[in-house]
Amino acid sequence: MNERELLVRLIAGPVSGDVLARESGQTRAAIWKNIETLRASGVQIDAQAGRGYVLQQHVDLLDGVAIADALPDGVRTQLASLDIEWTLDSTSSALLRTMTPPCCWRNIKPAGVAAVAARGRRRLRPTCTCRWRAISAAAWRAWVA
Repeated sequence: MNERELLVRLIAGPVSGDVLARESGQTRAAIWKNIETLRASGVQIDAQAGRGYVLQQHVDLLDGVAIADALPDGVRTQLASLDIEWTLDSTSSALLRTMTPPCCWRNIKPAGVAAVAARGRRRLRPTCTCRWRAISAAAWRAWVA
């Protein structure tokens, strides 16, 4: 069970580390490491006696189809691709590695300078980087609407 699969399972409701370990064929220690990685990324997860791991707040993962459908037709036709990534070193670098001008979203933004600037508060927030400024603004407005 990778981090994304674990988060999807936690979105479904509280679950114990033992159940997660059995479902995934991993050890409880491996599950705990993945939980800690999600926590380090800003996902707030509680460990409650008798209930297991519980998300402190609801999390919505990005849905590429829903984002594309919400874009105005003029913008959608200009979009060569819309890629949803779990995590990236840099969305700008990922775009530079491609030959087409896509719009690239990521679910998890690793802690960095922005996290320090936010006075230690970590936020789980999707980020979008586009080569075209007009697509970036339209895509973001569509996603937050």
